[in-house]
Amino acid sequence: MHTQMSDAGLIELLRQDDQAAMREIFERYWKKLFSVALNRLAVPEQAEECVLDVLISVWERRNNLSLKHTLATYLAVAVKYRAIRILAKE
Repeated sequence: MHTQMSDAGLIELLRQDDQAAMREIFERYWKKLFSVALNRLAVPEQAEECVLDVLISVWERRNNLSLKHTLATYLAVAVKYRAIRILAKE
C-alpha cells in the first residue's frame, strides 16, 4: 500500500506515527541520499552514517515536520548540510 503513495501521503502517515511510511521513505530515497553523501564525504561509512542521521531526524521530528519543497529536495539538502557539518568537524 505505501509503495503506491505520494510523498505527501507518506508525510501525513508519518505524522500519525506510521512506521511503514518511514520504511517506505527509507527505501524510496536511500540510494539517492547515499550518493549525495558519498559524493561529499568520499568515505562510505561516513556517508551511510550521514544519511541515517538525517532519516532518524525526520522520524524524531515527524509530528512537527513542515516541508516547503518536495520531500526529495528536503532530504537531499538535509544530507548535504549534514555532510558539511561532518567535514567541518574533521
